[in-house]
Amino acid sequence: MIRRGAGICIVILGVFLIVAAVGLTVWNIKTDIDAGEVNEEIVDRVYTVIRQSKIDREKENETESDEPGSVTASDFLPGIYTPDFTPGGVNDEEPEIITVVVDGREYIGILSIPVLGLELSVMRVCDDSTIDVAPGRWRGSPYRPGFVIGGHNYRSHLGKIDRLKEGDLVLYTDLAGRTFTYSVVGQEILDGNDGKALRDKEWGLSLFTCTLTGNRRIVVRCLADESSS
Repeated sequence: MIRRGAGICIVILGVFLIVAAVGLTVWNIKTDIDAGEVNEEIVDRVYTVIRQSKIDREKENETESDEPGSVTASDFLPGIYTPDFTPGGVNDEEPEIITVVVDGREYIGILSIPVLGLELSVMRVCDDSTIDVAPGRWRGSPYRPGFVIGGHNYRSHLGKIDRLKEGDLVLYTDLAGRTFTYSVVGQEILDGNDGKALRDKEWGLSLFTCTLTGNRRIVVRCLADESSS
């Protein structure tokens, strides 16, 4: 009787663990889908800001060019030149990071990874209070080497960056409508507390997310295209 009772307990425990595992899997899938849907809505709203910014800049350029005898650098480099920006981020004074508030949270731009079919809004910060919503800026900016963006390993966020290969393109567009182009160089795995290695300024852009165990980071390193605008 004791053996039979123990066997029943083991079976019940096994069923409970299976149900719990299935429940956790379903929850994770639902959370991932929800995160993707929220991101799509936010991306649309951030793009609206970017489009308006481009319109405003075009109007400013038209006004300047209407002045008698005025000739600006934009006449020679249409669509590329902006007074406060040098391609490659090498100007002495770094442009201020423009932000927009959506549903009470600050966003700074759009991260696009064409080969993965991803377009992600990027928040001003990357921490525990924001990372469930969207990837965020962990350190730096696109105007200098050492720009770091981190996010959850949701498939709808940065969970597929381990598929990136050397030469794949990564694009970042700020709220002024300036697009920065990067090429993937490689990947590495870092300990979760190795912040110094993560913010290595040798790279134009680094993307990171957690491994499945959560205690290490998958880091994709990218170099900036000096001709990006």
